[in-house]
Amino acid sequence: MLTPSQSQALYPVLQHYTGSKITSISEDGDDLVFRTFLGEKGFLSENISGDWTIRIGGEVVYNIEREVFDALVNPNEKRSLEDYIDILDDLYNSPDVSYRSRVLVVNILKFLEEYILSSDFLPKRILRVGIFEISNCGGKKFINCLN
Repeated sequence: MLTPSQSQALYPVLQHYTGSKITSISEDGDDLVFRTFLGEKGFLSENISGDWTIRIGGEVVYNIEREVFDALVNPNEKRSLEDYIDILDDLYNSPDVSYRSRVLVVNILKFLEEYILSSDFLPKRILRVGIFEISNCGGKKFINCLN
């Protein structure tokens, strides 16, 4: 069963891979059924290798790698933002992850980096974000440029 947070995470993931805005997602047995902005009906199902196959109109649009899907939609545990960034970094650098998936992962990383740099987020450990190192000392955020 798809939780509300998984459903919320799935909309932009499907939009990235299909290239179309997703208007609805529902469950149909083991498959997830979605509708695109163009009115097309699509299916998302886990295949035998654990990857997730996106089909629209009988055509396989994409196979999302299991590791990418699990990290973005179906995490097995709640993680700190620092740990999540490490997971995304590993996915981005993995030779087993396709170009299209790496594009999605890097876009999420860039968003998180911007959030970390511009918000009042205090890391639990020293965190490297691009050319910056962010640390928390006594509840105060320090940003050091490593250039």
